Amino acid sequence: MHQNIKAHESRKQIFSKHASRENPFQHQPKPATEPPPWSNLLNASENLQQELTLPSNGAPVSNQLRRRLAVDNTPSQQMEMSMLQQVVPRQENYNQSRSTALHNVESTITELSGIFSHLATMVAHQGELAIRIDDNMDESLANVEGAHNSLLRNLNRISSNRLSASPLEFQCRTRDHKPVLGSLCSDLNKVDSEDGKREKMEVYPQKVKEACTYNCFLREEIEKEAFEGLVIVSSALKTATFCQFHVQNLHLRGLSLYYNNLGTMLPQKQGEETMMSSLNETIEREEREEEKVGGSHSSLRSLLWHGGSVYDAWFSCASNQVAQVLLTLPCSFAQLGMLSGIIFQVFYGLMGSWTAYLISILYIEYRSRKEKENVNFKNHVIQWFEVLEGLLGPYWKAVGLAFNCTFLLFGSVIQLIACASNIYYINDHLDKRTWTYIFGACCATTVFIPSFHNYRIWSFLGLGMTTYTAWYLTIAAIVHGQVENVTHTGPKKLVLYFTGATNILYTFGGHAVTVEIMHAMWKPQKFKYIYLYATLFVFTLTLPSAIAVYWAFGDQLLDHSNAFSLLPRTGWRDAGVILMLIHQFITFGFACTPLYFVWEKVIGMHDTKSICLRALARLPVVIPIWFLAIIFPFFGPINSAVGALLVTFTVYVIPASAHMLTYRSASARQNAAEKLPLFIPNWTIMYVINAFVMVWVLVVGFGFGGWASMANFIKQVDKFGLFAKCYQCPPHKTAGSNQTLHH
Repeated sequence: MHQNIKAHESRKQIFSKHASRENPFQHQPKPATEPPPWSNLLNASENLQQELTLPSNGAPVSNQLRRRLAVDNTPSQQMEMSMLQQVVPRQENYNQSRSTALHNVESTITELSGIFSHLATMVAHQGELAIRIDDNMDESLANVEGAHNSLLRNLNRISSNRLSASPLEFQCRTRDHKPVLGSLCSDLNKVDSEDGKREKMEVYPQKVKEACTYNCFLREEIEKEAFEGLVIVSSALKTATFCQFHVQNLHLRGLSLYYNNLGTMLPQKQGEETMMSSLNETIEREEREEEKVGGSHSSLRSLLWHGGSVYDAWFSCASNQVAQVLLTLPCSFAQLGMLSGIIFQVFYGLMGSWTAYLISILYIEYRSRKEKENVNFKNHVIQWFEVLEGLLGPYWKAVGLAFNCTFLLFGSVIQLIACASNIYYINDHLDKRTWTYIFGACCATTVFIPSFHNYRIWSFLGLGMTTYTAWYLTIAAIVHGQVENVTHTGPKKLVLYFTGATNILYTFGGHAVTVEIMHAMWKPQKFKYIYLYATLFVFTLTLPSAIAVYWAFGDQLLDHSNAFSLLPRTGWRDAGVILMLIHQFITFGFACTPLYFVWEKVIGMHDTKSICLRALARLPVVIPIWFLAIIFPFFGPINSAVGALLVTFTVYVIPASAHMLTYRSASARQNAAEKLPLFIPNWTIMYVINAFVMVWVLVVGFGFGGWASMANFIKQVDKFGLFAKCYQCPPHKTAGSNQTLHH
């Protein structure tokens, strides 16, 4: 018994040691005399064997064994068993629930697959049924046509036999149908066969007469019935043809429904390609109709007058970007400094290309939605404010219309002022106000150009003329060399700095006519990167000329907004001035044509095909442009003011914000007519770029630029006054001399 108690104490010590190891906060020292665990286990086994062999107090062996097992079952083992009993059912319940959910998903997918398979089978069956109906109608139509032909032949045969057949023979043919006439015919034949008895024919004259009368009546009845049968068959033929036409339409609609149902299971990209192909087909069909209408025109006239290709759009964009601003950029470099001028040109050029891309995307989205509604634009030119209305509502239409029309109005005014400023350097006998009158009348002739389709030869010539002028400025400045004591101190003042920056912002903000140029294209979806390519070409004209002229004349450009004023008068310069005048006339048309369209829609003349009537209706648009050019003849400063107050919103803020709002929902982004470009991985980056454009233009362009431009503009008004007769005109040497001295 003593040994059992000892074995029990040893097991308690082992348990306390394990408990202390599991609980780090309990550290009890291990007794030095503690025997190893296996010795206790051996002693316990020996004691157990002895108790099995020699039972104590006469107790059964089985009861002692049960008590020993109860003693050996330590608390730690009981805890582990209870924990396992709690965890295992919980884990089994979780696995069973997940298995049930997976089975439910699998059964749902199987049901969906069965539904789609059944739908495809039903649609295919309907298509086969429509095809069988179509075949049966074809067979019925062939049978009806055969019956119609048979009745026609019978009618012709009856009509031809009417004159050739004798009454007696016809009576014999009707023997089966009329017994009375048959017996009469037999009697007549019998009399006819007996010789010498023909005198008995006198007995039957009345019957023969009655037979002939009945014969005629019968013939008329047969012809009448045949004609009525022919009319009925003709009506049946028409009905069969009509039914065949509708069955074919039903067949086509069934097939269309079938492919549409199948299309819902295709990827979204295929749906977009189908939508764009439908748009392309519609545009190409309209162009083919226009070509058919104008097919009688000469090919040379179509080549020079009617354009809509990608190259025409490129020439229009490049020609519209770089006009009179080519002459003001050297002054902007003097206000900014060389480095800032180059940086702002590249930066604003790329930003302008980005917003032009946004406008093209919104145009494609608007037109694709309208094509789904079967809207026809054959005699209607889509404009920017209509795109905003179709995508965002009437309030955006009002905002877009106000900014766009005001900007284009002052853009036309700037071109007219530039014409008067340039011609003055060739002929200073007349002041600039008088030249404004003259060129206002000349530019009014743009009312006869119907649309941007008809600027093909003009945009090509305009870009060629500007290219000559740009490279003339570059070469002439390099050949002239730097003037004596030239200085390059820019930037001097913040007002001048932001004025020059805003002028460059205006330079690359000429894409207010992007929608009209795209609408004139045969395939407008190809416009997306055309403006960027045009801008890259414009860099080859603006950067070399501005750098060279600023290098040659330096700070003298601060007092000369027009670069022509500092170059010596030569034949090359006069040629550049004349070519620039022609190009400014073309750019005036680019800026005024959208205004013409708006005015035509207001007075209800937009659908008129007569060029003369449309030109007469457009003339009132030129009058306010003429008047404003006389009031504000400030060539140069007016560019910055228009750029800060109008260009910022018209071609930068409104397109960026409109794009963000149009695609603000996930469904709009998923169903977009044009997906993201390759260099934009997701819509988040697109939103970040648009937000940056808006913030930059509002803060730098409209905020600082508006402050600086208006301060400079007010300064010019205070110095020269409104209605200035000759802005920045140098004084004459003598009263009768025509030579001028430049500042």
